[in-house]
Order: sequence, then structure tokens, then C-alpha cells
Amino acid sequence: RVFGSPSPPGAHPLQCTLSGTRGCTQRFSGPEHPCIYSHMAGEWFWIPHETAVWVPGKLVRDRLYETELGQVSFAGDEELENVGGPEALEGVNDCCTLSNVTPGAILHTVRKRYSQGGIYTNVGDVLIAVNPFRPLTIYSTEYLELYHRAPDPMLCPPHIFGLCSKAFTSLMEGVSSQSVLISGESGAGKTETTKLVLYFASAALSGQEGGLEDLLMEINPILEAFGNAKTVRNSNSSRFGKWIEVQVNPGTRNLLGVTIVDYLLEVTRICGQGAGERNYHIFYQLLADEGMRERLSLHDADQARYLRDNPLKIEGVDDEREFRSLRRALATLNFLPEEEEAIFEIVASIVHLGNIEFDTTADQAEINTPAALKHAADLLRVRQDDLSKVICFKRVATGKDVCMSPLDASKARVARDSVAKLIYSQLFRWLVSQCNEALGEGLNPSAGSAELAASKFLGVLDIAGFESFETNMFEQLLINLSNEKLQQFFNTTVFKSELEEYRAENISFDSITYADNADVLELIEKPGEGLLAILDDATTGVRQTDLSYTEKAIKARDGHPRFLTPKFKNKAEFGIRHYAGEVWYTTNGFLEKNASSVPPEVMELMRSSEHEALVEMGTEVEANTSKPGAAKKKATVSSMFRRSLNQLMEKLSTSDCNFVRCIKPNQAKVPEKFDSPMVMDQLRLCGVLETVQIRKAGFASRQKCADFARRYLCVVEPDIQKKILREAGSTKDFTITAEADVHKVAAGILEALQAPAGENALGSSKVFLKASLHKDFEDRRKDALAPMCEKIQRTWRGYTTRKQMREVMDVHRELKHLLQEAGHKVHGKESTPKRLVRATISEQGLAKIDAMLTRAAVLPIKLGYLHQATKVRAHIAMEAACARQMADLQDSVSIPEMQAAVAHAGNYRIEGPLVDRLNERIEVIKAQLPIRRALQNCIALDSVEEVRTIVQEAKDAGCGSGGDRWLLADGHEAFEQATKKLLELEEAVARLEEARGRLLHSLRDHLTSLEPKKIHEVLALAASENIQADVIPKLAERCGRLETQIELDAALRMCMAYEQADAIFQVVNRVRTFDLDKEENWLLPKGWDHLVRAKARLAELRVASVATGMMDRCLERQVGQMLINSFDVPTMHSMIVRAEGIVKENLLDALRKRIKKVEDQQPIRRALLNCTVLDGEDEIKACLQEARDAGLDVDESWVLPDGPKVHAEARARMQSIKDIRLVKDKIKKAQEVFDFPELEKAVFQAESLGIKPSEYVSATKILTKMQNVHHINGLISGTTNPLAKKNCQLQIDRLTGKIKNEDAGGSLQVIETQIEHLLKSCDTPAMQAMLIRAQRAELKSDRVEELRKRCSTLLVQAPLHRRLKNIAFMDDLDLITKAVKEAKTLNLDTPANWLFPDGQKVYENAARHMRDLERDRQVELEAVKEIPETVAKLQDSLDVPAMKAVLDRARIRRVGGRDVDALRERVVSIEMQMPILRSLRNCIVFDKEDDVARCVEMAERAGLGKPSAWILPDGPKALSTAKRHLEKLQVDHADQSKIQVEVISDLKELATSLDTTAMQTVLARATANAIKSEWVDKIQQRVAVLREQQRLIRDLTNCTVFEDLKEVQAVIDKVRFAGLGAQDGWLWPQGPKLYGQAISRMIFCEKSQALCDKIEKAMRICDVKELESCLMAAQELGLPERRYAEANKLFVDLQNSDYVEGRLTAMRRSVNRDPLDLQEITNLVDQLNVLGVKTDSTDMKGVASRIVRDRHMSVFWSTDADELKLARKVFEDLSNFSQLRDPMVWGGHHEAGGADPRARSRAMLSFQSDRITEPLTIVSEPGMEKAAIFVFEDLLRCMGDKPGAFSGNKEEPILKFINSDITDEVYVQVLKQLTCNPSGDSAFAGWELLKKMVQKGRPSRELCEFLHCFLEAFIRRRNLHVPESQPMSRVTSNATSCGSRSRCGSASSTEGARDRNASMDGFSRGRRRARTRMATAIYKVEQAEKSMEIKRRPREAALAAEVLELLDGPSLEELFAE
Repeated sequence: RVFGSPSPPGAHPLQCTLSGTRGCTQRFSGPEHPCIYSHMAGEWFWIPHETAVWVPGKLVRDRLYETELGQVSFAGDEELENVGGPEALEGVNDCCTLSNVTPGAILHTVRKRYSQGGIYTNVGDVLIAVNPFRPLTIYSTEYLELYHRAPDPMLCPPHIFGLCSKAFTSLMEGVSSQSVLISGESGAGKTETTKLVLYFASAALSGQEGGLEDLLMEINPILEAFGNAKTVRNSNSSRFGKWIEVQVNPGTRNLLGVTIVDYLLEVTRICGQGAGERNYHIFYQLLADEGMRERLSLHDADQARYLRDNPLKIEGVDDEREFRSLRRALATLNFLPEEEEAIFEIVASIVHLGNIEFDTTADQAEINTPAALKHAADLLRVRQDDLSKVICFKRVATGKDVCMSPLDASKARVARDSVAKLIYSQLFRWLVSQCNEALGEGLNPSAGSAELAASKFLGVLDIAGFESFETNMFEQLLINLSNEKLQQFFNTTVFKSELEEYRAENISFDSITYADNADVLELIEKPGEGLLAILDDATTGVRQTDLSYTEKAIKARDGHPRFLTPKFKNKAEFGIRHYAGEVWYTTNGFLEKNASSVPPEVMELMRSSEHEALVEMGTEVEANTSKPGAAKKKATVSSMFRRSLNQLMEKLSTSDCNFVRCIKPNQAKVPEKFDSPMVMDQLRLCGVLETVQIRKAGFASRQKCADFARRYLCVVEPDIQKKILREAGSTKDFTITAEADVHKVAAGILEALQAPAGENALGSSKVFLKASLHKDFEDRRKDALAPMCEKIQRTWRGYTTRKQMREVMDVHRELKHLLQEAGHKVHGKESTPKRLVRATISEQGLAKIDAMLTRAAVLPIKLGYLHQATKVRAHIAMEAACARQMADLQDSVSIPEMQAAVAHAGNYRIEGPLVDRLNERIEVIKAQLPIRRALQNCIALDSVEEVRTIVQEAKDAGCGSGGDRWLLADGHEAFEQATKKLLELEEAVARLEEARGRLLHSLRDHLTSLEPKKIHEVLALAASENIQADVIPKLAERCGRLETQIELDAALRMCMAYEQADAIFQVVNRVRTFDLDKEENWLLPKGWDHLVRAKARLAELRVASVATGMMDRCLERQVGQMLINSFDVPTMHSMIVRAEGIVKENLLDALRKRIKKVEDQQPIRRALLNCTVLDGEDEIKACLQEARDAGLDVDESWVLPDGPKVHAEARARMQSIKDIRLVKDKIKKAQEVFDFPELEKAVFQAESLGIKPSEYVSATKILTKMQNVHHINGLISGTTNPLAKKNCQLQIDRLTGKIKNEDAGGSLQVIETQIEHLLKSCDTPAMQAMLIRAQRAELKSDRVEELRKRCSTLLVQAPLHRRLKNIAFMDDLDLITKAVKEAKTLNLDTPANWLFPDGQKVYENAARHMRDLERDRQVELEAVKEIPETVAKLQDSLDVPAMKAVLDRARIRRVGGRDVDALRERVVSIEMQMPILRSLRNCIVFDKEDDVARCVEMAERAGLGKPSAWILPDGPKALSTAKRHLEKLQVDHADQSKIQVEVISDLKELATSLDTTAMQTVLARATANAIKSEWVDKIQQRVAVLREQQRLIRDLTNCTVFEDLKEVQAVIDKVRFAGLGAQDGWLWPQGPKLYGQAISRMIFCEKSQALCDKIEKAMRICDVKELESCLMAAQELGLPERRYAEANKLFVDLQNSDYVEGRLTAMRRSVNRDPLDLQEITNLVDQLNVLGVKTDSTDMKGVASRIVRDRHMSVFWSTDADELKLARKVFEDLSNFSQLRDPMVWGGHHEAGGADPRARSRAMLSFQSDRITEPLTIVSEPGMEKAAIFVFEDLLRCMGDKPGAFSGNKEEPILKFINSDITDEVYVQVLKQLTCNPSGDSAFAGWELLKKMVQKGRPSRELCEFLHCFLEAFIRRRNLHVPESQPMSRVTSNATSCGSRSRCGSASSTEGARDRNASMDGFSRGRRRARTRMATAIYKVEQAEKSMEIKRRPREAALAAEVLELLDGPSLEELFAE
């Protein structure tokens, strides 16, 4: 028997098993290997594929296979691996459970599970985790609890939580420590997996004592920020390996601590990254925080050299949010604020280090970015010079001496990068150590020694997987070494677990072998001979290179089977055959990377920092580099890594290991993409295939004996079963009881089935089977179970049919009995109900009938008279209800209820007094409703006439004070309230008329008043009362004239105190503009007198101004003189004060400009003076530039007299400094080449220029040495410069006299010539050098002596000449006098004695300047003598400016004395008295007592109460005038206070009043008397609030008659906006009541609006019941009758059957035009049925009858607007389904293109043989879209349109999604495949599947209608006539009979005879259908399939009819529930 043999299309899986191997006997053999390649058609094999690597393929013919990717031809010679069992195609949880475990099976399993959403797969003890590249929901707390609480988590689906739960359980039970080894390439998900393991551990330990479990998850943000970066493969790649060890006490379940160990941090990433990669996350997180950027002086990342060449943002990552998480984690792990600050400053310093650049033109490195250096040093808290030395210099040790060697620019860049990398690596290690300290490092202080001894650990290893790139460096060698170690450990662990299981079961295991990679490890790390040992020797050796190391390695290891030698020599590379493949390593940089030495200067720099953290890092570096034994042999990177790796392996060997292999499915990092070649390579590299080989070498299948016995006992023959069970001790024949020995049963089964000895093994508790034997047992079990399944199905179908038939009979019998009891007989025709006057049946009887009708409606077989019985029940209920309703409404006031009752009575022919009384009551209530409403609205009206009219109308209608005729309960009360309101309004009108008359009389009396305040008060009262009269404009005009004249009169009185004629002239001129220069125009009696006095004062002031003109001209002359020659800024300021307002403004502006120039030039002059003592060229240049910018480089621009001299002196100093710099350069150049003559000359020039000897001491030493031949020889040996050696040799020749004779000739002549030239010059250095040369040349002559004298004289005159030249611009007279006297002492006052050409001129200038200074000093002394005289003259003066000017001159010239002090005090007193005098003069115009009192008090407080205290003559008079005015105001104030008391008293009385008129009157008095009080403000606010509320009350009153909701809502919003929503805010008492009425009115409007909408909708669809309820609600609500009159009329019309029939006839023509027409037709049909009129459903095209019959499920009965829009024509086209995707945008397959919407719709909903890429319908759940796509693939395989195998029922993968979120999607897919299906077998399989789907669950209500139309159309197309009027539930019998007639002749005649029996009643026909509907139809269709004797069309039609019947009837679940 061959697995996967083809089965008949559409056959049941069990039938495929029974069919045997039919069609599978053909075998195919290869032409070249007939014996090896001999297989049968239908077998499945693993086929190599180019893109999918391995795919399952079914053999079709010779070397041709059918696969998921199409047909594939395989022409290889190798034998293909067999697929094995069907589970290999479905994707199992554990690959080792497959019968044949191959690489193809593992790859296909992982790929299949990944496509189904399962990212985890088990391969034995190894968990494969495929990165989904998207968030998943499988890591929630619910999942964690599921796996944590599971008894055996490995029985659950594969999950990382399952592996963690297994490890944690073992850990808590104290078995052993546990380790989780996580590996994989970058981007495979190692970091996330590590976090999930820690998350599980933290959750599992949550709540335990110790408090560390909350800290456990906080290490991830820190390690990721500083150790993770974006790479090409991964956006969050860990650039280091880590081992996290969690210490736990299993006994107490306490978390004791956590330890973190890091490996191989990638420090090279700090200074440079590859294309598309980033630096570590912390840099970008720091830059994302604006506050940190500003504090750390950072800029954008594109301005940082270490960051700018990389992508700055990662999609989907918020660096700012991650930075906040980092800071929160640091705080949680107890990092101090200063430590946190140090961390961020160190990181920022690395960024600034990268920005340091160097000058490439210099010989040695010079930093040309000082700002970056400064920032880096400041952040590191080190000295800037120290950091610069570490970068630009290298420390070199020569013996005991240590010197600093400068580096060039390129080497300095390397040093800079090295410092940055070292600091960052030490920062990372320090962070890890701090985390360890915070997490306890496994040494929790609270834990005792006993607890630590009993502790176990849970270790997590996250390390990079095997790496093989195009270029592999030193890092790849170490990583691959660690993977080799781990692979050896992995193989050993897996092999041991296999052996332990076999040993536990007592099974032999000699034949099991596995691969060993010990030779690779020996090649790499063997002591002395390994590649790393050779590398260590080369690293610590002398003059070793990478190439020499490569040659040594090749020589030592050449010939090793794992070592690969390069083809070409002198190439720095070699290769290694690793367990995962060959890798070639490039050795460039091996020695440098292996060295672990750290420069000592960097350690010193770190230890010198003020950051304690950085000091700890530097100390740690020193400790690591100076370990014991370091003097013998330095530690290297590889040796330290191997030591750490060996420690790790020792740690792992003490624990039970759990392996996780992370897989990256694609390079694009996108979800749902599986790159098979890439995944296969990773499976090979991570060692998963080794696991398979080890497991495959043993037994693949392992089952417990009990499970094995229960599963395969059915395969054994029955007799043998009994025998085996009796021998095992079972008490039953065919059942394994508890007493049975399952081990003996398993042994008996193996013996009975003749299992080969080598293919199985029986252990102590398990049965082990080879893959082939396990497959054979499974096939036998399927064959044995097939007959049992058929028997079970047959029994169940019979039972369900009999049960349903009994239910039909019971319902028919009880329903018929109940109807007869009610007085109705049901025959084949319409029933004849009785006409009753009152109810004759109880509510209990109706309930029984309803219960029977409900049971009948859900029967699988419909009763023929069910529709008529429903009508009968309706008649009975309506008759009883109508009579009862009529009796209940005798006291009602609801018009709709009474009208409806009368209409019902007319419909049922009920007449009499009850109906007449109801009609009379309706008319009376209709008349009283508007009267009552008008009376209620009177409360809010203010018009007397309106209220009087309404009251009179009520009296005329007979609804007066006597309430006998009122039927409405509140009518009489409304009339009484309206009458009371009318009386109140009439009284208010009378009071108002009386008050208006009094006010008019008061207005006429004020026409002669002179008080504007009282006039204003009266006018305000008139305005508040809204009085219009002729006297009001006249009174307002008089008030305005009085106010103007009072203001002008006050101004005229103030003119008497003015001192300026212009001010008085303006006042007088203003009086003229008001035409008040005539006495008769004045209303005030004293106004004309004040005007006359002001004119006299004006004339007086004009005469006085003429006398002051001469003084003005004097001041003008003084200002002109100052503009020419003054430089005294204080004096000029005082002059401006004196002349201001007197002298022309242009002269004062010119003087101000001169002051500005003097003030601007003084600091420039001061800076230029300081230049004479400055030595910095830049500083002097800056001063000169400042003068140049100010335009002072030209002498004419200077205002200060000595400005040009100072500027010239600064320029001279600048030139002198340049000469000094040139001399220093000459000394340096001559010193470098040992040019003795030039050096000697330059030294002499330096002495002459006054340069300090310390600045050229080295040159002096060289000159001294060059006088000695021995020292010169030393200089020659110490230099390599040829020119220097030559000059030294020349000097030796000079000293030894070898060039003496040469000088005797030409040289002596040259010397003499030069002497002649120097006798005319002043170059003393040249003279001194020439004298030395002449002395050495032994030249003695007069000219030489003359030169010597001239030189000595110049040396004496030079300093004096320089001093005289500089002193000429100074103001120090003593210094100048001293220099001139010294010149006279040297007889230099005579021109002939000067050797300098300009000596005499310099001397004369100095002497002239001295004389000028002496003259100025004399003038100053004379001015000082004049000051006391001027002070004495001004002792009695009042000229303050003149006195201030004299005092300023005295202060400048330091003149003091008693007179000066007295004058100063006089000035202070006058300045103090002047503002007091001015305020006293202004007092006469003040109206307020406080202002005048304040001025008098100020004068007295200043001591001016007595006339003798005044200096100003007008002071005493002004004071006495002010006092008299104060006394007058005090008298007036007493009268004003009395008025104020009266007004405030009135205001207090009105504080609670509502009389706004009275309040306005009192407020007008307060305004007229200028009364200010809090009571005035309160009353003003109260008046404003009362007026605002009065307007709101008017609006609220109007609301009671509004019918528009928006108008009422607007008024209520205004009230709420005013804060009056609560009762407390209202001042008017009726406010809250009116607001409540408005709220009620708003609710009424809302309800009425909603009710009107419902009435309109009910009228549109003629819904009688809804219309009746709405009309009753309208009456209860009090809705005006006019608003529902039309609805009332329609309701009455619908009680008339003729009207309903006429409207129904009219609607037949428009059934397809309006979506609501169908609902209207339905309601009309129901109403006709209620009225007892039979409806002809045939004329309605079957629509209404189907709705009536199927109202329990039809969408037409829904009230949802979206469902009501569906009409019958809509359901015939599936593209109208509302949940279907738009065909124009659906791209599910390649044929969905095109621009025609209809073509796209047909392509979307028609058959297709390939898979779809997106669902057909809108799927709400995000995760279900993928499931929908997989369902379609399963549908293709189920219908036979795509090759595939099933492990069980082929429909089960589809049926499991019925009653799920994608039920409609599954139904639409099946309908799509049944549309235009070209294959009959495929279509039949689809109809079978559709039938089972309907049995299990129905689609949505909307899709049910589409399915109805689809089935009806299909049956009609198959020539089954179904009339429109016949219910579709009867189609089944026709379809069954049609199908039966087509099967055989006998069956046809039998069914025909049954159809001709027309005399049988409905009960007999229902019984026949019940028997044949499920059992007969299903059985015959299945038999017809097997015999293949019927045609395809009737067979499919029969199935369609059965589906339609199942769709109309109840589901199986509903039947089971009953």
C-alpha cells in the first residue's frame, strides 16, 4: 500500500482507504538505475528546487513530479528521499516526530509553520525561532501564564515560554542549574529572544523576596543603548556577546542576584561604520533630547564626524522615547545623578573628540579646531593641555629617560580614535560592572552562606552565530572559535540526552555515532602549535608583521586536514574547514587587534579626571594591564578571550542546556517572506542538521506502552486481541482495563504484527520504532477503522431522523386541538373566524397557541396549514384585544388610542354606546387642548390685551371658573392662573403711569439749575423710564454747556500760577473758541471775572520776557565758544542744562554731538596710549583697527588735540614689535644651521631692541659653544643637517686661523668697505659684529677706532632717543622734564652732538611739549584762584545752572572750602523747594481735599512751614494761599459726606430689590456727586444682571410656544452660558421655574421630533403596528394634532381592506425601483392577513410569500437601514454583497486585471485553479486575512484542483472555520469555485462540502439571501422546475425524486407511483418527506457515487436541493439543543 494514492474525486477519506491501491500498480524505473530508481506513481518525495531548495512532489510518471510550484522534472542520478507520512506535509510541532527526518522535511516544516503564523519549531531539544519582523500577540501575560502553569509545557505548541517554563521548573525542583544558549546571525532575533527569557524569569519570580526581579528587565535598555547599533542586517543588532546569570535559591524561591559578562564589544564602530549602518544608539538618543544637546554643547548628528556618514533615523524608532526609557532604567538600577551626568558627558566628549581636526601642512600635528578640544576636555573634566598632549604626542622611553615625541597629522588621527575607542570600551565595562553591583552579582547581602551554597542559576547566553563574509578578520576568527566550542558542546549534549533515554529504557545503543569537531579546536587553540598560540608569540615578539605571522602559521599547520593554504605566496590569508563550511581569513591587522596594551599617558589622563567614574575606569585599565605575571608574558586579546570562553564552557557543563537557534527568514527584513536557500544555510550553520542526524541514527518514533497499546490494538485480529489481553491480565475481551499490564500488551502487539527485530525495540516504559515500521503500523490502523466509521454514521442518521419525525407528529396533534378549542376549524381552505363583541379566550390559551406555532416554525418539515393557523391566531388575539381596549379607554384622554380603538372596532364590525362615547370624548378633548395650551402660556406673557383675549376665549368655550366641562385634568388650574396673571398686569400698568407724570414735572424744574450732577440724575431717570418729551433735549444742551464752562473756569483760575505766557495764551484762546469772550454768554456768575484776570496775567508775562532776551544771547555766545575749543564734558553738560529752552535747539544739538565725539574718542585714545607698553602684536593691531573703524586713522577726524600723536606712537610701537619678531626669526634660523656671523649679528640686534636675554638664551649658549673647537665638534656629531655641519667647520677654520690668509686679501678690503658704510649708519648691532670681525682679522686702523667710538656713543644715545620720542605724546610733566634735563647733561641740546639724524628734532619736540605743559599748569592754577571769588558772588543767587557749573569746576580742580560747601547746600535747598512751590501754586485749582492737604503736608514736612525757611521769595505766599484753599474744601467736604451717607444708605436698602428704576435713580445721584463705594459697584452689577436675566426670562417665556428644537436649544444654551443652569444663580423668582419649563419643552421637542421621524418612516412602509404605537405616543406626549393628522388618516385607511389591496396593486409595479418598497409590500401583505383577506402570492413574484415564511431569518424583516436597501434583484448578483471587497482594487490573482468593472467582478467570483493572495471579503480581524488565504489553498486540495495530501478528513481544515470570524469568507470562496467550474468531479466535491458547511453553521443573515438565490438559480438551470409561488422547502422532494428517477428504472417507477397518490392528506405527505429528506437522499447520492450510474447534473441538483432545505430549516446544533 502506497501513501498518497489518488482517490476518486470528492470521496470521503475513509472511502479512499477502503478503495485499496486501485490505480497505483504502475511502477517507473530509471533507464540507468532500474533497481535504485524504482517507484510507484503517487508516491511523495523530496525534490530539489532552485528557489525553494526542497519541495514535496508526487510522482506522476517517469521522472515527472507534481509539486505546489507546478510540475518538476528531476533528471539526477541520486536517489530521492521519501517524504514518509502525511504529517510531513502539514507542519508538525517537532521535526523529530516525523517518520523520515531529512533536511527537506525540516526545511518544509519550518516553512509551512512560518506561513501558518507559527514562528517556533522544535527539533528534538532544540527550539528554532524564525524572526517574524512584526509584532505578535503571543507574548502576552495570558500566554506566559498558560505555559508557566502547564503541567508539561513541551506538550503545548512550540514557544520560547515553553522552553523557559521547562528550564525554570527543573531549576525550582533543584535538579540542576539551567542554561539557555541563543545563537544566530545578525537580525535573527537573538536580542528579542534574550529579553523574552528575562521577561519570563522576571514574571516567574515576581513577588518573591529580594526585590531584584523588578530590576531584571531594566538592564535591557542600558545594554541596548550602549551595545546595540543599526547594521545592514538588523536595526537593533547586538555588537557584543553576553552571558546573563540569574542566581536563584530553589528551596526558598528567592532571587539572590544577577551577573552579566560581556564578550567582544565592537569598538571599531565608534570611529567608523559601513554603508547603511549607524553608530551605537546612545549617541543618537543623546542628540534627540534638546535639553541634553544644549547642556553638552552638541549639534545635529550630521555635523559630527563619527555620526554624519550614516542614516540618522531608524524607521519606527523614537530615539527620544528610548532615551527616556534609558534614564528611567538608570534610576531604577540606583545610578546616582552625578554618575548619570558623568555617563552622558563622557559619551558627548567622544562626539567632540571625533570633531578634532589637524593641520595637514605642519610637520607635526597641530589641532585647528580648538572649540572641539575645549568641549571634549570640559566634558571629560581634564585639562585641555593634557588631552592635547595625549592626542598629538607619544611617550617614548629610552632607558630611564622618558620623552614626548610629536606625531604627524595622520598618526594623531589614529591616536585620537584610539582614545575615543578606549574610553567608550571602558565606559561599557564600567556600566556592566555597575549593573552587576545593582543586581547583586549573585551575592545578595540578605542571603546567608547556606542559602548561597544551595543556590542554582539560570544562565542566558546571547552570542553571534557562525560568520562567513567576503572578508573575514580577527573578530570572525574569535566568533567562529566560540561557535566551534558551542557546537562541540551542543553535539555532546544532544548525544548524551539520546544515550540517557536509551539507557533508561535498557536499549542497546552501540551503533549510534555523531560528528566531532575536536580537530578544528586543536588546529586553532592547541598550546604552542595552534593558530592563536602562534599569533600570541608574534604579538609579543619584536619586528613581527601580519605577513610573517601568516608564513609561520602556514609552515606550522600545513598538512592539517582542516587547514587551507592560499594558492599564492606572500598573501596574508589562510583558511579553516569549520563544521559549517570553509572560511578564509585575511590576517591584515591581526597583530594590532590582538595586542591589549594601553598607553600609560591615556591611563594618567583618565585618572586625572574630576569624574569619579572615569577615574574608576582608568584604575580598572591599569589593574587589567598589570596583573600578576604580566612581567613574564603580556596578556593578549585572544588569550583573555580563550580564558573567558573556557570559564563559560565550565559553567555550561555544570548545568542543563536548552538551545535556541534564531533564524532570519529574509534579508529585506519584511514579514511573511521566506527565503528558503538563506534559511537552509542558517540551519546548517547553527548545527540543527547535526541534531537530526543524531536522532535519525536511533529510533525516530517513541511512544509510551499504554499509548502504543491503545492505538494499535485495533490492528490485531480479534482472536489474537483476546489472547493478548487475557495474558496481560485484562478483565474485558476488547478493552485494556486498569489491571492489565500494558508492557505485555505492547509486546504482544509487536509479536502479532510480526515487527522486524531491527526495526523496533521494547523498553521498560516505551516502544521505539523505526520510521518505516511506524508508517506501516499507521496504514494498518486506517484500514481497520474504516468499517467502524461507516457503522457509526449509519446509526446516528437513523436516530436523528426518527427523533425529528416524532416531534412533527406531536406538534401537529396539539396545535389542531388548541385551534378547535378556540372555535376555529382549519381545513385545506381559509378559516372562518367568529365575530365577537368581547374577548372569549384567555391569555393562557393564546400563550399555548403561540408556543405550538413557535415549535412548528422550527420543524425540519413544514406543516402545510401553518400559515393559515397563524392567521387564525391573529384573528383570535385581535378580537379579544379590541373589546378589552374599548372598555379600558372610557376614561382616557389619549386621542390616538381612542381613534385606533374605534378603527379596530369598525374593522371587526363592533358597534354600540361604547363606540359612540369614545367618538364624543375624542371631539371634546380636541376642542379643549388648544384652550388649555393658550392658558398655560399666559404666565409668560407681559401684554394685558393678549392675556385678556385668551381668558375671554376660554369663557366663551364654556371653560370658565366652573370646571365641570373640563375633561383635561389641569384645565381648570390653567384658567385660574391666567386670571390671576391678568389682574397683576392691570395693577402694574396703573403704577407706571403715575410715576411718569411725576418725572416730567421734575424735568421742567431743572431748566434753571446750575448743577450738572442733578441734571444728569434727572436725565438718567427719564432714560430708564423711556420717557420722550421736548424738555429733555433742552436740558441735555444746558448740562453740556455747564460742564464746558466749569472746566474752562478752573483753567482760567490756574493761569494765575503760570510763569509761561504761552500756556495762558492757549487757555484764553480756547475760551474764545467756545464764544465765551462775551459776558452774556457765561452761565457761571464768576466766569467773566476769571477771564479778565487771566488776560492781565498774560500781558504782565509778555513784558517780563523782553528783559530776559539779553541773557539768552549771552548763553548763545558761550555755547558757540564751547563748540570750537571745549573738551570738558561735564562743563558742556551743565551748559546744555542752563541753555535748554533758551538757546536755539540746533546749537544744543551740535554741542551734544561734540560731547558724543569726545566720549567716543577718549577710550580709543586711552587704548592707543596703552599700546606703548604692550608686547602683543594682535592687541596693538586690534587697537589700530578700532581707531580705523572709527575713522580716526586721519588726523582731521580727531577732536582731542593729542589724538594724532597717540595714534602715530601706536603705529611706531607696532613697527617696533614687527622688528623684534623678525630678529627672533633670524636668531631661530641662524641657530638651526649654526651660522655664527648671522647669529652674532641677530643677537646684537636683539640687545639693541631691548629684547629680554631670557628669550634668546639658547642662542647665547650656542655662540659661547662656537668659541670652542671641542664644543663645535660636539655640535657636528649631534646634527644631521649638512649646512649646519658646513657652518661649524667654517667656524673651526676661523678659530684655528685657517682662513686668516684668505681674509688678508679680499676679506680685509670688504671689512674696511663695510666699516666705511657703518660710519654713516646707526645700526649698533651691525657695528658690534663688524668690530668683532675686525678684531678676529687683527685689523687695526683709525677707522676701526672711530667705529668703536661711534658705536659706544650710539649705545648711550639710543635709549634716551627712544624715551624722548615716546614722551613727546605724554602728559606727565615730571617725566618729560627729567628726560630733557638728562639730554642737556649729555650736551645733546646741541644738534652737532646727536648721531641720530632726527635726534635734534626729537629733542626740540620734547622741549616744546614740556613748555606747553608748564603753560597749561599755570593756566590751571590761575583758574583755581578764580573759583573762590565766583563762589562768593553766587552765595545770594537763585541761578541754579550757574551755581552747578561753578561747583563742577571746583570738583574737577579739587577746590574745596566752607564757601563751596555752603553753595552746594544752597543748590540742594533750591532744587528741593522748587517742586514744592510748583505744587503749592497748583493747589488752587484742586477740587479734592486730600490732594491739597498732601501738598501742604509735604511743605511742612520739608521744614518750610515758616516764611524764614524759604529761599525762594514766592514760597510763603503760595503756602498761605494753599492753606486757605484747604479750609474751603474741608467745609465743602462736610456737605458732600452727608450726601454720600444718604446715597449709600439708599443703595444698601436696594441690595435685595428687583426695582431697577429705583436703583437707576440712586445710581444717578451717586454719579453726579462722584461717590465711589463698593455698594455702587454692587448695585451696578445687580442692575446689569437683572436686565440680562429679564431678557432671558422673556426668551424662556417664548420657548413655551416654540416647536422647533433648534430655537429652544439656542435659548437654553444662552441661559447656560450665563451660568444660570442652577437655581442659585437666578435673581428673578420666576427664573428657575421658567428654565425648568424650557428644559421640559426641549425634551418635548426632542421626543416630538424623534416621534415625527418614526411616524414618517412608518407611513413610508405602511407599518400598521408601528404607526399605531407612534400615534398613541403622540397623544401621550401632547403633540399638536396637525403634526400627525396625515398619519392618523393613513392609519384609519389601513384598517380598510379595499384601500390596502388598491395600494398593494399599485406597489407591484415599483417593487424594484425603491429599496423600501419591498418592506412596504411585506407590511401590506401582513395587514391584509390581519384583516382576513387572502393574498395571491403568485402575482407578487414569490417575494412576499418568502418573506412571510422566512421572517425568522430573512434580512427583509430587519429594521437596519443597510439591510433594508437590499431587494430581490440585488441578491441575484453576489457582487452586491456588502462585505465583498471592491473588484476594481482586488488583486487576488493574475486574471483580476482589466478596466471593465463587470469583467473584474466575474473574474473575482468565478472558478480559478491557482491560489489567491488576499481575501474576497472584508475581514475585520487582522490576523484572519492570512487564514483566509490558507483556507482557499485547502479548498483547492479538497475539491481536487490542486495536488496535496491530508492526514485525516479533507474537509476538516475548512469546516473548522465555520462559526468563526471568516464564516462568510469561506462561503463566498465555495460559491466562487462552484461558479463556471469546468470539472464535474471538482464541482461535486464542492457541493458536498457546501452541504456539510450548512449542517455545521449558517453564514450571516445577509449572505443567506444570496445563498438562497444562488441555489434557486442553480436548480432551475439543471432543469428542475420550481414555480415562483412554491416554497423552496418543497424543492427537496422534487430534487430527490428527480435524482432518483435518473438512477434506475425501478426507482423511477416507484417514485412516480408515490407522486401520483394525490389523495393523501398533508400529514401523509409531510411524513413521507421527513423519512426521505435526510436518510434517503443522502444514502442514495452516496450509493450513486460508488456505482457511477447517474449523470452529473441531476446529482449536483439533488445536493443543491438538500442544501436549500437545510438552509431553510434548523441547524443540527439547534436540534441538539432541543
